[in-house]
Amino acid sequence: MIVIVKQIFAHPIKTVVIDQTILHPIKTIIINRGPPGPPGPSGAGALKTEFRTISVAEAAAKSLTLAYVPLTPQYVLVNIVSGAVQMYGSDYTMATNVFNWNGYDLDGILDAGDEIVFSYMT
Repeated sequence: MIVIVKQIFAHPIKTVVIDQTILHPIKTIIINRGPPGPPGPSGAGALKTEFRTISVAEAAAKSLTLAYVPLTPQYVLVNIVSGAVQMYGSDYTMATNVFNWNGYDLDGILDAGDEIVFSYMT
């Protein structure tokens, strides 16, 4: 399937190709983003993406340590592979670079072997 994303605002149209299989129909998604928001934090560093598999020790501790310290912990994007995006404060919390789910909605759900993708700015 080829998905074309058109953004309607002051920036040029961007196209994202997800799969180039010709046999599938082409779908077009139009996103009206409205006016641009305020600028992000000045001096922001690089975007980091970590693909992690929870170890037995991390599952027992109900926490794991990221490789870098996020610029803003509540803006860490947490995706459970074959699951959904998680919400800071209800599903998990962050303290510096420690992802913690003890006592949060992910407690009792995450276990050793589960795969998580973390995306954040440093």
